[in-house]
Amino acid sequence: CTPFRFQAMWMSHPDFPKFIHANWSIGDGHASQKSARLKSSLISWNRQVFGCLFQKKRRLLTRLAGIQRKLCLGHNPYLCDLENELTNNYNMLLEQEELFWLQKSRNTWLKEGDKNSRFFHLSTIVRRRRNKLEGLNNDNGDWITDKTGMKHIIVDYFQCLFCTSESVGDYSLLPQLFPHLEEVDLVGLSCGVSNEEIKESLFSIGGLKTPGPD
Repeated sequence: CTPFRFQAMWMSHPDFPKFIHANWSIGDGHASQKSARLKSSLISWNRQVFGCLFQKKRRLLTRLAGIQRKLCLGHNPYLCDLENELTNNYNMLLEQEELFWLQKSRNTWLKEGDKNSRFFHLSTIVRRRRNKLEGLNNDNGDWITDKTGMKHIIVDYFQCLFCTSESVGDYSLLPQLFPHLEEVDLVGLSCGVSNEEIKESLFSIGGLKTPGPD
């Protein structure tokens, strides 16, 4: 099952802010419950309202090509207005596609607005290939590439790592080497987290980055 990911391109839809506000306000419950409900609503909204980006792009290009063929035969004010409207819609789709590939490629050092959709697409492919595990060496030094063999190597390694009963090293002196915190630091660590600290942490997260467990 493909994991759920928030798509930055959704925010370009004119009805998206109202949709989020309406769905977040439904019912009671804490943030995690509201997030779960919103996730389900977003999946349906993406399928029924936002639609497939690439299908919409193909349909728009087909309509524009048909309009332009008719305009070649003679001027038509209605078709001219429709062409301008569809061209604006197509430009919006290009911006959404750029955000889509930018988010997938994770090349956040690039500035948005460059329409580097092809570059972002290729970056995504390169990253996937780089992260792919091609093979592993077993204990005999043999290079194993089949998935079953690689799975056995990984399982055996961690079983050996975490199931050993031997004690390694002398830890009797470690408590004496640890630095001691001052009383004021201990009090600070036991204090609750303020709303200002939460806001500062949330707002410091990059727009297209995924926060870790910390």
